[in-house]
Order: sequence, then C-alpha cells, then structure tokens
Amino acid sequence: MVEARAVARSRPRDDEYAAAALNIAAIATGAQGRHAEALATYDEALPAFSRRRVMW
Repeated sequence: MVEARAVARSRPRDDEYAAAALNIAAIATGAQGRHAEALATYDEALPAFSRRRVMW
C-alpha cells in the first residue's frame, strides 16, 4: 500500500496511473479494515477520475 501511494505521488495529479495506484492503495487499506483512511485515499484520487471522460 505504501508503494502504491509513493507511485501516485511521484506522478502528475492528472495521470491515469497515479489514479490507479491510489485506487489500489484504497482497496488495500479498506481490506485491512481501515475504512476511514480508505475513503480519504479515494477522495485523493477523485480529481483525476473526474477529469477523465468516458466515451461509450
């Protein structure tokens, strides 16, 4: 989990890999039962996901 956050913080905030790394960190944190911290990690990744548009 620490490694995923380090990757995310080393990349630009709008980078899709940074958002994916934060997502992985949030999943791992939630799996450990630290739900409040997991939500904070999801909140950190939200700006990158909200800027991306999904085209179907």
